Amino acid sequence: MIDNSAYKLAQQSLEHSEWKLNNTKEWIKDQEHERELKKAADEIIALKNRNQELENLLSRPLKQIAQEHPEFKKNYDVVISAYKEAQDEILAGWILSQKAYKETAMQIGIEVGKTPQEIKEIANKNEEVVLNNQSEIDSGNNASTSKILTDNLSAIIAKRKKN
Repeated sequence: MIDNSAYKLAQQSLEHSEWKLNNTKEWIKDQEHERELKKAADEIIALKNRNQELENLLSRPLKQIAQEHPEFKKNYDVVISAYKEAQDEILAGWILSQKAYKETAMQIGIEVGKTPQEIKEIANKNEEVVLNNQSEIDSGNNASTSKILTDNLSAIIAKRKKN
């Protein structure tokens, strides 16, 4: 009977050790899982913070961003240079056509007997016609057909009154 009791006691001790080992393994596994969850939560918080930083950065004017970030400045300068070049080309083409129209108007005016001063006076009168949207020959010449002209109309009129 003693032998049987010792066997049972040894068996219970073994079962208890196995149970304790399994519980310890589960506890370690739970701890590792909690560390992984905390790490993932920390990464999410870091990404949200980085996202907010980038949103704040991108809400600022591009010129200001370029001043603070050299790599961005390189690209910004290239884009601005290309934009300015394209803008200058458009403006140069427009100036050329305006000068050609002026030359044509002078030639035609002189052919019909007008002096250069009389032609300039007619042009000044026609500027008023365009500004007041009263073109009778081509309504496409009226100021209201050009957004940039209507956006700057009050400044143009104020400048003309000074002169």
